[in-house]
Amino acid sequence: MSFGRRAAWLMTLLSALLPAPSASADVRLIHPGNGLPLRWSQPSSVSVVFQALGCSDLVPLTHLPALRGAVRAWNGVEQSSFQLVENTSPNQMARTDWGSNALHMVLFDEQGSSGYFPAGSGLVALTLVWYGSSGVISDADILFNARDHEFSVTGEAWKFDVQDVATHELGHLAGFDHSGVAGSTMYPYVHGAEQLHRSLAANDRHGLCVAYPLDAGSRLEGRLVRGSGSAVKGAHVVARDAAGEPLASTLSNSSGEWSLQGLEAGTYTLYATPLDQPVGAVNLGPGRVIQTDFSTTPLGAHVLGSGDSLQTGTRTVRADAALLLGRSMEQFPKRVTRGEIQTLTIHGAGLTEGCMIACSDPLVSVSALAWNTTHVQLRIDAAQATRDGLCDLTVTQGESAHTLVGGLELTPADPVISAVSPASASTAGGQTLTITGTGLRSGLRVVIGEHEYALGEAGGAALINATTLTLVLKPMQAGSHPVVVIDPTGVEGRWSSQLLVEAMPRIDALFPQAGWAGGGTEVTLRGANFEPGVRVLIGGIEQSELTREHSGLLRVITMAGVAGQQTLEVLNPRVSPASAGFTYTNSIDPQLLAVSPASGPSSGGSTVFLHGENFRSGCTVRFGVDPVTGLGGKTATATIVRETGLLEVLTPAHSSGAQSVLVLDERTGQATLLSGAYTYHGSGTSGGGCSVIPYSSAGPGAGLGWLLALLGLLLRTRRARTA
Repeated sequence: MSFGRRAAWLMTLLSALLPAPSASADVRLIHPGNGLPLRWSQPSSVSVVFQALGCSDLVPLTHLPALRGAVRAWNGVEQSSFQLVENTSPNQMARTDWGSNALHMVLFDEQGSSGYFPAGSGLVALTLVWYGSSGVISDADILFNARDHEFSVTGEAWKFDVQDVATHELGHLAGFDHSGVAGSTMYPYVHGAEQLHRSLAANDRHGLCVAYPLDAGSRLEGRLVRGSGSAVKGAHVVARDAAGEPLASTLSNSSGEWSLQGLEAGTYTLYATPLDQPVGAVNLGPGRVIQTDFSTTPLGAHVLGSGDSLQTGTRTVRADAALLLGRSMEQFPKRVTRGEIQTLTIHGAGLTEGCMIACSDPLVSVSALAWNTTHVQLRIDAAQATRDGLCDLTVTQGESAHTLVGGLELTPADPVISAVSPASASTAGGQTLTITGTGLRSGLRVVIGEHEYALGEAGGAALINATTLTLVLKPMQAGSHPVVVIDPTGVEGRWSSQLLVEAMPRIDALFPQAGWAGGGTEVTLRGANFEPGVRVLIGGIEQSELTREHSGLLRVITMAGVAGQQTLEVLNPRVSPASAGFTYTNSIDPQLLAVSPASGPSSGGSTVFLHGENFRSGCTVRFGVDPVTGLGGKTATATIVRETGLLEVLTPAHSSGAQSVLVLDERTGQATLLSGAYTYHGSGTSGGGCSVIPYSSAGPGAGLGWLLALLGLLLRTRRARTA
């Protein structure tokens, strides 16, 4: 594959076959030739585009809130100038040419067409980063391997969580390598249904602040050597804060020197540990030397003031030992729920009786229940824990030690959604939704369908108290949608039921707008979203004779009602109705049965007779109306009522073709029309035939028995379809 216009390229990846961690967010991707860290030249507005199709594993568009949640995690880091800006242009989101320099895209590769996923690949996702000799990133794109792996936004076991994976990959896009902190978002391994990497660890946040700083902060520096005096290259140097959380980390250089920058004022406990397991040199990008021939070495506690730069001096690392805690085959971080006591197992080497184990958080008690050389069973007591975040576990045997950096993550219990009201909504949105439950707190997000609602943002959710939040629903797709509350730590709570979203019906036209109070008026409603099970009420009375032609057309034969203005309502199951006005009158509806002659010139001016029933003076006749709604058309230039069943009119000019004819009683709003009843002939036409309707003093009805019989058949057919 050729990338001729690009100076160089680097592929970073996330593997699903090996169940373990990565190298700290303070570890930058570097130019393998000159060691310069990769970076964006304008980090305050790095554009990203989410390909709209998602993948076939997911309900359409539901990948978008998951990807936006990942963006939110990185954009929420204070004291950093780095910001991802989503391009939501439909034209851009429809593109698939992710390789374009001008497009930084997140895309699901379902066919393996990218060429980066060999058949049966263990890669879950990868980020391609292109850069020049200065280390400035020119392009970056994220590909999900949707051919070999399944993805989910609903917590399904053995499927990979879209937000969890995306948060990791966006870290690569920002310029970070894998992390040696097991609970870091940049840890290089992922498991099905993993969610804890959705949120950034403290060292992820610190790394972003160092890479794209708003404030230089304070600094700790030093050098590592062996007893022989030789430099230790690629040692993992970690700074814990006063609560015992691994806050920042880095790697020593070829001279053994290391520097931790961007620190706030405070007290930090330092140590150096080898990157041998669960993260190793194999997990890092090219251009580094990683040496692991030593064991975890304390580097002391140090107090930093604001803006300080402190040299800790040269320290000698402890000798190597056959002691190890944490393997790449197991899932990290291990979740520990605050306020609970639990048992878990961690693998390693040299884990025998005589070893001691401790947690970096003084409020978390750890004791070994059983040592078994290759693994240890632990009792974790977090009943007194007060914070969220990562903890180290350190196993010691004599002078030897090994630290599993950030191997435990303290979280609250999952949020619980006990009720959602209302339980149904319209696709149009606008309804206020109330969610009640437990564990609701600041920083959470709500995801429903293709939308997210973040606390405190325009169009987001509002936290009323620890048990109640509200939001105003956005327009969404019809269907059943999970309601999910996602805690800032990434853990979530799901409603046991689902929000039923249905299309709210819409009435565009109602014909006629009035009918006889005795019932029997055929009313046609044109609109949209008339779903199966739709109902029509007039004046609160449900109409029993209803035909749903399709989602945009209803026909109703009215029941008897009370004379006067009434409300006609169209109701889909469980959503707000659409309504219009309908008037019952004490007059029997007019009926147009035939037009004679049935054709004439387009120039108009022809005398035509309209045969029917219940015609009254003052009525209006229009030719060329819409055959469903009665709208439009042209008004006859003269209308004479010969008798209640006969009108004489002069046709208006109209374009050629068969046209519908309407008779409208302007006083009551009652109307009748006959579809295609009159045909206009264009000028210059010749031939054709004539149409004769018999007429006698006995009345027009005497010669229309065949027409009435046909009309009756049509009406019976229509009514039969309502059953």
